[in-house]
Amino acid sequence: MKLRLDAQKLSALKNYLEASEDAEALTAREYVADFYDAEAPFSVDLSFGKDCVYVDGAAYLRYDEAQDGWYIAERILDEDTLLALLEKSGAFAP
Repeated sequence: MKLRLDAQKLSALKNYLEASEDAEALTAREYVADFYDAEAPFSVDLSFGKDCVYVDGAAYLRYDEAQDGWYIAERILDEDTLLALLEKSGAFAP
């Protein structure tokens, strides 16, 4: 999936990921991030292009009390849904 973002949102997202304790930079342009505090917790694997972000994977997370951990519950396949989740999570805030 490809998310077309303007320069301001691209920059805000990169800054958010750099500052987040729940995001890991795999390379200078690729991140894995978990949004545990979101209304519907989710995880994304993103790589930054010139004028877009490529989503290599995105999924809702579910906490399993018996296993005491977070696990992938359902894949997120819709661009609008993922954009809304990122927006609600503050990932585009300046």
